Amino acid sequence: MTSKRYLGNIITDNPTEPTENYENSAASGVWSLAEAETYTRAGVWPTAGNSSDKGVFFGAGNSTSNVIQYIQIASTGNAVDWGDLLEANYSKGALGNTTRGLTFGGTGTTYGTNVIEYITFATIGNSQDFGDLFQSTGNAENIGKTGTANDTRGMIMGGQGSNEISYVTIASTGNASDFGNFASSNRGWGGAGSNGVRAVFGGQDPSGFSAANEYVNISSTGNASNFGNLFQNRYQMGAGCSSTRIVWMGGSVSPYTTIDYVTTATTGNASDFVDLYSGAFENGACSNKTRAVCANGFDGSAFSNIMSYVTIASTGNSQDFGDLLAVGAFRAGASNSHGGLS
Repeated sequence: MTSKRYLGNIITDNPTEPTENYENSAASGVWSLAEAETYTRAGVWPTAGNSSDKGVFFGAGNSTSNVIQYIQIASTGNAVDWGDLLEANYSKGALGNTTRGLTFGGTGTTYGTNVIEYITFATIGNSQDFGDLFQSTGNAENIGKTGTANDTRGMIMGGQGSNEISYVTIASTGNASDFGNFASSNRGWGGAGSNGVRAVFGGQDPSGFSAANEYVNISSTGNASNFGNLFQNRYQMGAGCSSTRIVWMGGSVSPYTTIDYVTTATTGNASDFVDLYSGAFENGACSNKTRAVCANGFDGSAFSNIMSYVTIASTGNSQDFGDLLAVGAFRAGASNSHGGLS
């Protein structure tokens, strides 16, 4: 006789037995400790801890892709398929808080798309429509944007030939609102991070090609202020952040292995962090509060599927993390556990 389980205060003859990995597993009902231990030993018992430290990468483009893939940042290993984007494109921006990951802009199916999409970190599946960027569809300014966030607000920054900064409230859906402007135009294809209070952007597209960093206070609105300079002038690099540091990884200057960092709460020039495990130009990145992961793009000779990581509090070389689902470039990365979140 099948035992009964409680599900939503209703006794059921059909309990949901966990059969997949920790990530996707469900076990609705009430289970004995002995049963839970059996499933745990089998590696299929769901635990709250497994929903943390997710990093996602949106799209790719040496060929246009609608792929969303993810990793567990605290571990190492190959990326796993998450689902599909609404629209296949690349050169997107991304940001995340503890609940949602957002991706926006890019080019491919639609040139300079203004679509913002989101995923819910607790649920694996396809992205959903969030709203529209501040710029209209078809504008180059929607290509090469980047983003960062605190628990409440997502900052959408720069773009090809753009000095625009806008924001969204992540818990809701809707169009982006104007925040202010950078001092310099052409704030495209860089990287941004935050400590929850400040958002700092680094990098500039080829038409400007500056090392200057600029920052804003996330909870306010207004124009950006000068922060300092990158250790090396470049663009198209990924960024990760702890609660105290932002690191920029790779970028457009051969051999594409530079890592530099700043202390977010102060202002000043970036310092050298040593080198990436492998060259990474046109890359994406994500982080938790301890570790930043770089998803390679062009490694100097070919498009790559390599991921590498650094421990943000140190200043040592990166190490191998695992492989992406396919070779490519121009991915956008976000996480639910970076240093801008409480």
